[in-house]
Amino acid sequence: MIEVPENFRGAFTLDLDRALRDIAGVAVSSKLNYFTDRAAISACFNRVPSVFSIPSTDFTTTSPEIGVFTSPSLIRSAHFDLSESRDPTGVVVAHMAGVKRVPGGIVPIIRVDGVLQVHPPRGGEIQQANLLGITRTILARRVALRFVSTDGFQSVYLRQQVAGLRDHTGWPVLAGERSTDIRPDLYVILKLLAYHEALEIPHHPALLRELLALEITHTANTTTTRRRYKIDHPPGGGGSKDCADALACAVANLVLRRETWVQHGITRPVLPIEFAALTDALARSGPPGEAPAHDDEDGGTPRALPPPPRETYFSRNPGAPLP
Repeated sequence: MIEVPENFRGAFTLDLDRALRDIAGVAVSSKLNYFTDRAAISACFNRVPSVFSIPSTDFTTTSPEIGVFTSPSLIRSAHFDLSESRDPTGVVVAHMAGVKRVPGGIVPIIRVDGVLQVHPPRGGEIQQANLLGITRTILARRVALRFVSTDGFQSVYLRQQVAGLRDHTGWPVLAGERSTDIRPDLYVILKLLAYHEALEIPHHPALLRELLALEITHTANTTTTRRRYKIDHPPGGGGSKDCADALACAVANLVLRRETWVQHGITRPVLPIEFAALTDALARSGPPGEAPAHDDEDGGTPRALPPPPRETYFSRNPGAPLP
């Protein structure tokens, strides 16, 4: 039995396996389940309805209808985790529904509007024009869709098309690249929200399976003395994490942007200190389209939280009206 000092309790709550290895010096397996509190993840589901009429589609035999968005003036984020003819494409649309005060700080309440798993049609490929159609339909519903991100897989066309779109107020849609393969620490945000009961997801069995199956693998960094890690689905070709990655990136687009906090009256968010490992995600994960500050994927060590990211839409557009 290990007695955990109070100032390290947050690190053990957030990532027990890493804390045992890095703080307590206890040897653990190099491959572990990422979400150790499975009940907390499961409790996030079935809390809100989905705007998508079906959980999955191939746009050939089935095609989803997009329903009504609640509070359409609240800033939305969408992420497309792209694929072509083998794995599904994950699509997630989400918004910050409010904020929640917890001991030591504030966490955002993230409400997922919809999750869609897009399968390649039999003998064919996923057409990015269908994904662009989802974006256009959302904007046509007078929804404040401000951020659209994709992973790096053949995504230039989609980002270029989205970058030319504007919402009904004339506000441009910011499009860029975001990937959990480059920034696996974005999954820390999902842990923070799930453990504080601040993540609301519609019914989607495939996404739940993906999240519960995620593994974290620690490997030696050949270029530095620090360790690297990767969050992935189990090996063997029996699963994917496209919807899980889409969720992590769509949520990050909201949490790491100051204007989403400002919309809820928070100009300087203070996250709970027990989740100080989120420091690196806040400090190094820029808005869509911006590269991280450096390529250290160790995930960082708990320390004081930095101020919010300096680079925001408002800093690039002085005097711009609030969304």
